[in-house]
Amino acid sequence: MKQIFVEQQILDEIKKEHWKYCLSKINKKKLRLSYDDCKKLFIENPFNEDFTVKSEYKKFKKKQFDFRQKYKHFRTPISKKQTWYAAKLIEKLNIKVCPYCGQQYFSTITKENGSVIAEASLDHFAAENEYYYLALNLYNLIPICRSCNCTYKLADNKIIVNPYFEQLEDYIEFSLDNRSLIKYFSDNENLKVNIINKNHNQRTQNHIDILNLENRYNYYQNMIKTLIYKKEVITQNYLDDITEEINGEKISLKDLILKQDLFDKNEPFMKFKLDIWKQL
Repeated sequence: MKQIFVEQQILDEIKKEHWKYCLSKINKKKLRLSYDDCKKLFIENPFNEDFTVKSEYKKFKKKQFDFRQKYKHFRTPISKKQTWYAAKLIEKLNIKVCPYCGQQYFSTITKENGSVIAEASLDHFAAENEYYYLALNLYNLIPICRSCNCTYKLADNKIIVNPYFEQLEDYIEFSLDNRSLIKYFSDNENLKVNIINKNHNQRTQNHIDILNLENRYNYYQNMIKTLIYKKEVITQNYLDDITEEINGEKISLKDLILKQDLFDKNEPFMKFKLDIWKQL
């Protein structure tokens, strides 16, 4: 749910590697591509402010600019000598949690031979079945979890939030409907979390709907229950007793106990937990 942030020096290194790789895989002269055209296709931002594809890219909508097969080789290297591929890109971007759903950790593992394995997959923000000429464009390759990519988004062409330039958590808020812990236990009732589209933007709503975020977050009932339990059960008397035992400070101790699930900005479910905690 967070924006992908890369320091300029790292971004320059990524672009250099990606540029070199793409040029090695195409016949520039045969395709009659200038260097400027190659930059547009592979390492420049192809999107307008509303994240539609810029009109200047229409000239590439020809059969010879179908780079989907080249992308397959980038995603899954066919040679051990290949030094730049999808997992290397994901490693360089250093993303810890899926920017689409905010639920899944990413990890990249470097093997003894130096090759890299990444748990994330790459999503074509502009669907490759329509924008096949952007199949290798750096800004069209977004590392996301396999659930988002392979179960929910698939080849949907609707425009969603683009984490290279914005973050979903700025546009949404999690809201808990029925937060009574007693009612939860006595009626064995599932708590209901709604996702509010704060900016009433269609792109945000597309993101929520296509990735089925509301149902996916409502699945984690125990996580919601734990937050409510801490809020309801850990009384001031309980805090006083513990404080007396360890000679600590009440305020810092309360924060420690009640917010122990909230670590840093790179944890899964952070927006979810923080919004619910704030509401409680």
